[in-house]
Formats: sequence, C-alpha cells, structure tokens
Amino acid sequence: MAGVRADVEGKELMAKHNVEDLSVQLANKLSDELKATLPNLKRAPEAPVSQEVDDLTKAGLRPFVLDVRSAGQIIYYAFNWARYRFLYNARVRLVDTEQGHVLWQGTCRLKGADDPAQSPTLDDLEAADGVAYRRLMTEATSACATDLLKQFRGETP
Repeated sequence: MAGVRADVEGKELMAKHNVEDLSVQLANKLSDELKATLPNLKRAPEAPVSQEVDDLTKAGLRPFVLDVRSAGQIIYYAFNWARYRFLYNARVRLVDTEQGHVLWQGTCRLKGADDPAQSPTLDDLEAADGVAYRRLMTEATSACATDLLKQFRGETP
C-alpha cells in the first residue's frame, strides 16, 4: 500500500510543480547531444501504438528515429516511510525506419541512495515550490542521458 501511495504522490508532485514528462526530458537531452552525429535524426513526437518498428515507419518518421521510453517512481523505503527513493529507468532505441530495424538500443536504471538518511522527505521535495523535486528529476535525467550516450559511443562494457 505504501508503494501505491508514494506513486500517487509522485504523479501529484509532477503535476503540481509542472515537471515535463520524463521521456520528453530525456529525448530532448539526447537529441541535442546527437545532432552533430545524426543530423537526420527525428524524435518520435509521441509514443507509437506499439514498440514495433513498423509503427514508427507508418507514422512517417524517416530516416532515423530516436524512440525514448522512460519512467520514474518515488517510493518509500520499506523501513523508513518518511524518506523517499526515486527510481528511474529508460530504454532508448535508434531506429532506421527506411530499413525497418533497430540500429542501437540502450537502457538506464537508477535508484536513489541505499541509505534513507541521504534521501529527501516529502517536505524536502515540496519546499520552495518544489525546487528539490525538480532538481531530483533533472539530475536523474542528466545522469541517465550521460550513461546512454556512453553506451551509444561504445564507452561502457
């Protein structure tokens, strides 16, 4: 039950503090970084009907599409309900819609600190009109973008 309540609170925080969709944030960061390498890259403006390459092709996105799916969840620690841990995961694919296949795929998974004392309380996240909350989202998105770009460039095993 605590996980469900924390999930609801996380969605409420996103709406209340006007935080942009995490997939959009990540797609914007990656697109900016990859412009020079892939000048014909187009970002899928919305999630396709399914994860099938055919759906991206049918949407008229050519020649290369950056398909980004990410999600975050703020949950209580099992043994400390006063502190919140942010879990973030993403899957990014570079799709060649003209050839109909995925050229590259990377994933990112982040979780907040293992020690609850290093994580925020709800009051921390709400203070100063959600500054800490927005910073948490921005830092997770940036860390994941960095990790994914390393994967894309073959810099990680």
